[in-house]
Amino acid sequence: MLKTPIFKIFIVFSFILINSLFFWILSTLSLWFLISLFYLFSAIFDKLFLKDKVKNKYDYLKFLYKNFYKISIVFLIIYFLLFNFIWYQIYYNPPKIPQYILTNWDKKVIFQTMSHIWSSWFYREISEVLNKYRDNWYVFFYEWVRPWSKENHDKFNKLIWFNFSWETYTYLSKLYWLVNQNNSLFLWNFQSLNKNVDISMDDIIKYYEERGWKYENEIVKIQDIENQTNNLINSLNSVQLFFIQNVNKSIFSMFMKNQKLQNIVQNNFTNKDIFSIILDKRNEIIANEIINWEEKNIFVMYWMLHYNWVFDLLKKSDSKWRVENIIYFNPLK
Repeated sequence: MLKTPIFKIFIVFSFILINSLFFWILSTLSLWFLISLFYLFSAIFDKLFLKDKVKNKYDYLKFLYKNFYKISIVFLIIYFLLFNFIWYQIYYNPPKIPQYILTNWDKKVIFQTMSHIWSSWFYREISEVLNKYRDNWYVFFYEWVRPWSKENHDKFNKLIWFNFSWETYTYLSKLYWLVNQNNSLFLWNFQSLNKNVDISMDDIIKYYEERGWKYENEIVKIQDIENQTNNLINSLNSVQLFFIQNVNKSIFSMFMKNQKLQNIVQNNFTNKDIFSIILDKRNEIIANEIINWEEKNIFVMYWMLHYNWVFDLLKKSDSKWRVENIIYFNPLK
């Protein structure tokens, strides 16, 4: 069956069809790209699988001609796995962003976990949720790093190894077919009942230097992520960009659902000293503001990594704090 001409024709036709629907993103020569790629893979295993059958490039072309349906099978499997990975991560099993409803019988806190890059649909949905709580006279606590001095900005960039600005997440979001979180979308709901419970970059540098830590990574070249991202996007056509965005989005989805992966990145690919300040100091500020705020109803919107630590601090201050309910949102719609 596998060696019948009809089967071979069917496989090759399927390969060319899928190639035309999918791998045209690479170029009009995508088929030759795949053949070259297959040549690269097979060259590694020539001695194991081909031995004396291939002695020069002409023999290899003959081999490709005679076995093209087998090559087609290989890439059909690759297509199948890639398509299913993207579909599973983005559409079938997307990440779930929790909203925690907390209470200690005296105060009620809605803790909406967030990330700086998600879908515009998700942010609009959260904005609508905010409307409901605004009507019930909740005060809005939000995350927004305050302005900084140029000197401390340069120091901060050395510590995180890239140039950070207000536009950094906007540029990065373009690689995921997502958008940057725009706080103005939420703040108009709470024009008077809102409070920035974040620290400034100047505060971060102050705490860092108070601990006696040094800028040991000054020899590391600071990356200009915004320009690098912009150059990459400009080098791609619309179809190539669409493909990369969906692959990135699926990887991002997998990453956001896997705490072990997040821990690996945080422990091995970031400056742990500076991030301990960014996390720990913010956690203290959020928890203290909730505890000491006179109003009884508070809506907190903050980076998802902070929630567990903030809740632990609340529990330490008052053992009656508990999770009353959890509501989940799909951030990739």
